[in-house]
Amino acid sequence: LQALARSEASLAEAQALAAVGSWEWDLVGGGISWSAEALRQLGGPMPGAPPTYEAWLAALHPDDRAAADAAVRQAREDGRPFDFVCRIAGPGGTPRVLHQIGQADPGEDGKPARLRVTSQDVTAQRELERQLRAQFEQLTEHRHRQRFEQLRDAFVDAVAHDLKNPL
Repeated sequence: LQALARSEASLAEAQALAAVGSWEWDLVGGGISWSAEALRQLGGPMPGAPPTYEAWLAALHPDDRAAADAAVRQAREDGRPFDFVCRIAGPGGTPRVLHQIGQADPGEDGKPARLRVTSQDVTAQRELERQLRAQFEQLTEHRHRQRFEQLRDAFVDAVAHDLKNPL
């Protein structure tokens, strides 16, 4: 029993360090279990019962809800795995970006019986990507401006030469 408790504590610590939460939905019984990190991503432990699927969906950015719901519903219906990115208001209302990967496990009848989902906070990576794109655009703009100035100067020199030295 102590080994199990240590294992669970180690998993919770690893999830917190990696910003990867997990949740599992018993599609037959209807219950959902959430890791501590998944709950933190949703804004912290919820008072009373753990959040429902509907509460999770409501926590998503309004523009992301329909696609997220469609992916999860598809997995529930035919077991198709999903992989999507969505936005959420995280702890303290801070906007966060989550990468959700889910997989359905079949029951004895072959139909999806359990849905297992990982949820990784990729906000920092997305911000770095945005910064890199902005820097790339600035460098590209600078190179284009330099090339334009070189061509302009060459053109002005050629025109000046032709004006000074007509045929």
